[in-house]
Amino acid sequence: MSNKISRRTVAAGAAWSIPAVAVATAVPAFATSPSLVRGINGWVTYQRSGRRKCTYTYDGTGTGVGDDGLPRGLFAWPAESASDITKPPTMTFHLPQEVEWKDLNPGSGWSLPEYVGRDADDLYTYRSTYRGGYRQAQGREPQTILDKETGKDEPALYIVGRPIFQGTASSACTTDDRQAITRCIGLKGEQACHTRRKRFNGSYWNARQGAAVQPRAAKAAAAGAGEQASVS
Repeated sequence: MSNKISRRTVAAGAAWSIPAVAVATAVPAFATSPSLVRGINGWVTYQRSGRRKCTYTYDGTGTGVGDDGLPRGLFAWPAESASDITKPPTMTFHLPQEVEWKDLNPGSGWSLPEYVGRDADDLYTYRSTYRGGYRQAQGREPQTILDKETGKDEPALYIVGRPIFQGTASSACTTDDRQAITRCIGLKGEQACHTRRKRFNGSYWNARQGAAVQPRAAKAAAAGAGEQASVS
């Protein structure tokens, strides 16, 4: 029997968008329910910390299925097999500081993020490209997920490699707490990209389209309290 997500389940997941707060040591953690999009889906957690040198960590090793029925692991949708992937997946990280990256999960198939320039919001951008394999659903993972626009069940293809990257700046964390992740993939000849922008306190922020380059934010005088969140 194939695993499917019903119309009711998808609707319930879309409605749950208020951050849920949990306490882990002295650091507040935030989580949002994944919003299904055409392209790369799944959870990537992020955090930053450091008094003298700010460290940014992105973890895409989520497993299992969330309360809304959507997988936490990275997957392409809609896609049935690797032949549907016509351009490799990429993840671009947008940060307020320049960093040097380390791969904490070597062999995942994701390349070490490389600097690609500044975006319209004056954030530094670093891109990782996936060259690994794909697989079908396992365990409770759904094989198909309802497309609310067409009313049809569409297949999900799971990305085998799960990245963990850590970027370290040469100075303390800045007062600018914005970050974003842009995910892109070619599906059947069409490029599917989306960007999710969240601060390190878990709140969303809006892009300044076409904004002029602004001076870098001043360093926080007493930065060092860790911040972490989850983003779909």
